[in-house]
Amino acid sequence: MQRFNLIFRNKKIISLIFIIFLILLIILLAYLLLKPSTQKTQNDELVNFLQQNANKKYIPKFKLNSALNSLKNKNAKTESQYKEVASLGYYVQDVYFKSNLPEAREYLTELNDKAKDKFPKLYNEDDFLVACADPKCGDKPDSEALEFLKIIQNLNVGNIYKSIIITNLKVSFYIPYDTRENKLEKFTNFILVHNQLLSLNNAEASKSAQTYENYIKKKYNYDVSKPDILPPDL
Repeated sequence: MQRFNLIFRNKKIISLIFIIFLILLIILLAYLLLKPSTQKTQNDELVNFLQQNANKKYIPKFKLNSALNSLKNKNAKTESQYKEVASLGYYVQDVYFKSNLPEAREYLTELNDKAKDKFPKLYNEDDFLVACADPKCGDKPDSEALEFLKIIQNLNVGNIYKSIIITNLKVSFYIPYDTRENKLEKFTNFILVHNQLLSLNNAEASKSAQTYENYIKKKYNYDVSKPDILPPDL
């Protein structure tokens, strides 16, 4: 009788172990089946987002197509797909800083969120980081700043140099003067534009640099010719 009870008890233990094993197996199979589905959904969301905004004027078509082709390629490595999406972000950033379109910044913000969801292990916020450089999120240039911008636009210097200076100048005007970080970023751009004007070795540009210097000193109590001396509020 005792032997029978022992055998019966062992069978119950074996049955219990088998049931536990079966449950674990089901959980594992469910995980393996659902994981690709989740990744596919994230991939579809990113692809749909890119396609829906494909005709926006601030999106370089060749970079967009490159990113879409990579994302749709089932054989493409995840690292390669991420690099293509990040590269698209870099190009849109460049367009944003040159055009100062709020829509481009908003696009980058959403692209950042989609990339973070799609590539959690590869995602780096620096790849999609974009500072405020438009009137919707930042400061609106006053009349004196706009007048100075016209002066720079009419400078008799090479178009490439002029384009770079204008881009940096507009960014310096738009960066919001609120947090310490933004103030320092604004002053960094002030210094950059001032030095770029002086580096042209052009009398007209040097005169503009002095005008710019006076404007900054009057409006922000900051002397770009002495960059290490910060205003009292910093």
